[in-house]
Amino acid sequence: MITSLALFAGTAWSATISHAAAPAAAHSAPAAAAAQPAAPTYQHTASYQAAEAKYNQIRALQVQAFDASECIRKKDCPSDESDMLRPLEQALVLKRALETAASAGDRDAAYFRAKVAAEESARFNEEADIYTGFQDPAYKRSAGLAYERAVRERDFAKNMLVAGAIDLHPWSCMLYADLNMAAQPGVNNRDAAFNAYYCAASGFADRGLKDLALKAYAGMLKTGHPQHPYVLDMHSRLLNVRPDNPWRKIEPSGLVRQPATTSKTSHH
Repeated sequence: MITSLALFAGTAWSATISHAAAPAAAHSAPAAAAAQPAAPTYQHTASYQAAEAKYNQIRALQVQAFDASECIRKKDCPSDESDMLRPLEQALVLKRALETAASAGDRDAAYFRAKVAAEESARFNEEADIYTGFQDPAYKRSAGLAYERAVRERDFAKNMLVAGAIDLHPWSCMLYADLNMAAQPGVNNRDAAFNAYYCAASGFADRGLKDLALKAYAGMLKTGHPQHPYVLDMHSRLLNVRPDNPWRKIEPSGLVRQPATTSKTSHH
């Protein structure tokens, strides 16, 4: 894992160099360029759409299983445990299909499989938080088991995302960063999260997905120094855009501050 993160950080730095090498004029196109037709809306790849369809099926099956489990708890429920187990088995088949595609190099499949695990981790954490509110030892044990399951699901998700993060797959980078920040206190890896947020922001910006890029940029500001080169790079790409007719002078953003100078008395 450490080697993978180091490689990921190095790859992200290479991406920064390539962006920095781009001509500065690219960020200040003449007014005539504004008359060009708008770029087409980004379309997800076929692999992304296929993986997303499996993810949505898994979610729907999980809802069916939950509804069945709620029914079983009632005395007048017309169903039995098979109505709960059947959708869970079908969801497991879909999970394994995503894992198989991910092992073959499908980064979209790996992302959506990790997304399922991340959501299950969050659900186990919520259950554990509820159980810890009771004094009964049985509930305390249930809370401990739920926390353990949450950690396993989160670690599984992170392992699924590493290859995509190294390949600068922005959705993988974004979820990887969020999972690093969702770890238990003392386990957070802020450096890894910061690099992953930069990967996500850069990738989303390249695809014209500015809302997602800004969300990842906000994550960068939470995990890194505001004067870090990655932050300055994304700030210039996402926020340094002058309106056609500014009604007032636009001041510098203040991200880069001049060092304070001490006044000295000069003698001639």
